[in-house]
Amino acid sequence: MPNDELDAPIEALPVATFAMVVIAGAPPPIPLETITCLAGQVTDDVDVAVVTDDGDTAREMLDLFSPSFASRVRVVTSYAQALAQSDAPYVACVGPGELPTGDWIEQFLRAAAIAPGAVLRAQWADRPVRFDRAAPYEVTGPLTLSPRVPFDPLFTPIGPPPPLSTFALPRGPRVFEVGLWPTIAYAALLGGVHDLDAVTTIRLVSPKLEQPDPTAEIRDLLATVPVTLPAGLAPRIAGLVNDR
Repeated sequence: MPNDELDAPIEALPVATFAMVVIAGAPPPIPLETITCLAGQVTDDVDVAVVTDDGDTAREMLDLFSPSFASRVRVVTSYAQALAQSDAPYVACVGPGELPTGDWIEQFLRAAAIAPGAVLRAQWADRPVRFDRAAPYEVTGPLTLSPRVPFDPLFTPIGPPPPLSTFALPRGPRVFEVGLWPTIAYAALLGGVHDLDAVTTIRLVSPKLEQPDPTAEIRDLLATVPVTLPAGLAPRIAGLVNDR
């Protein structure tokens, strides 16, 4: 049966705030660096929420920033609370160890004008690091640009999942209630994906920041909703079945 809430129509871009940015919880010092990246955006057309169980520490971090930026940041304990802070028509999420570039939101803003209603996907570069007690972390290798591969809405495992912050998606009433990755995957199946020719995230790579494989969570959602396959995917599925 159709899911009316997940299939809600996409809102038009307003004159005011473009995106709600949700910062997912992560071990220190990553949230401070992430917030610093957001404070340095070339556009301030965003609302920001930090999802954390340690609100006192988050508020202490915000005291380090200018009042003009800190006043736009909310500290909350859930994604539902984060989304309640803004009516922005697009949502972007920053995961642990993800450091957005200064033009991160500006790149998404331009792409949304070109492909309204689509999930926006940017590129990223990985930076290997090691955590120790002497410093927040130590860089252990060079930046490596992400591979250019077609977007797979079923997230067939081809390695670690991409950074959350490489996506911006149109907002619906239940965005993120079904989980971060299932929301992105399903929104991509509904509205398609528009790729940006830009690197917008530096991802710190360390065992301390590894994220669970989202494949099972995504497939659990897709088993409960109608799915329209993008062009070219049906023959691929048929080939997989025939090879078994």
